[in-house]
Amino acid sequence: MRRIGTFEAKTHFTEILRAAHAGETITITNRGVDVAIVGPIPRQRLTRQEALERLTQLREQLPRADISEIREWINEGRP
Repeated sequence: MRRIGTFEAKTHFTEILRAAHAGETITITNRGVDVAIVGPIPRQRLTRQEALERLTQLREQLPRADISEIREWINEGRP
């Protein structure tokens, strides 16, 4: 784990974020004392059932379209 001071962190913040995105964890220090850790956010894996439940919830929030609306959308761009 890399350790850097607050001044360097402020100066190279974008580079630190890129490193965190790449999986690196960086400790930021102030006068030699650890004050913060910057690192990647752990990715949450969903089970198949959880993913299906989320998709169902999203689908319920969307407005329904009937077949005539869908046909209009298809024909909109046609000459």
